[in-house]
Amino acid sequence: MASTWELLDHLCRHCGGRVVKQVTGGPHITAGGNPIYMCSLCGQGKASMGPDVVCWCGMTMRGGEPHIYACAATKDAETDPVLAEALANCGISPYQNKYRLQVGVLNSADYRRLARKREGLDE
Repeated sequence: MASTWELLDHLCRHCGGRVVKQVTGGPHITAGGNPIYMCSLCGQGKASMGPDVVCWCGMTMRGGEPHIYACAATKDAETDPVLAEALANCGISPYQNKYRLQVGVLNSADYRRLARKREGLDE
């Protein structure tokens, strides 16, 4: 039986490919009840409760202050100026996207800071 995979709005932290979730065929749910998440490009993946086992979500980079990253759909940035600015701060422009990227990575703390500023809650 052929497997069916769902394309998710997440990027592989190993190669930048799109993350997929197995929905039918093969062991799409493990004995522990977790689905299988995998990169559609490099094949990295495993069973988990969420795609963060393969994607950028929750990844921490150190260098000065720690940065925690998250994946985001660029189409959502067309109606969310805070998301658009947070993606742009990581080098991804949903407006001038010549490669038609559908998913980008952003700094979670930067997104929260921009949202607070927009709401007038900035210190």
